[in-house]
Amino acid sequence: LSDFKKINKASKMFLFDILEGKKKEYLLPNDMKVIKSGEAKGKLIGGNIHLSNSLLGTKYSPNYNKKIWFWEEIGECPASLDQKLNQFKLSQNLKNISAMVIGKLADCADKKHKEDNRPIEDIVLDLTREYNFPIIQVSCFGHNISNFYTFPIGVDLKINTKNNEFKIIENPVL
Repeated sequence: LSDFKKINKASKMFLFDILEGKKKEYLLPNDMKVIKSGEAKGKLIGGNIHLSNSLLGTKYSPNYNKKIWFWEEIGECPASLDQKLNQFKLSQNLKNISAMVIGKLADCADKKHKEDNRPIEDIVLDLTREYNFPIIQVSCFGHNISNFYTFPIGVDLKINTKNNEFKIIENPVL
């Protein structure tokens, strides 16, 4: 809410529609970059990867089984993102998710060692080689964006990369 004045009109309307429970389904911006194709349904779970990982191994860590995991980060270099993703994988959660949605990675570049700026697609594809779930990257959530769309945790979401489908398929306030 601290950035509410910075988000665009469409994002504000989306937020209020969700809060008022106006629809049974909500289309999210489908400007997805497909990293791994496929389709999935599952409940949304996630947020900032650093904060999500801080709960791993504690009684507060959520159940990721059959969930669509979304994550974003700000100010981390690719090597740090690789480490955080490996930590999530080592927690045995990566093998249980239905899909992965990567948000805006704001200011996530290594300024000191520019040769270490590996693309996130390469990092994620290496990490998920043995898994068959879809992975997309979207620009509608994360830090420092005006088209920030609300991702209500715990609602059902559907992804179909073939049809460019990215939508909430449940009313979040019922």
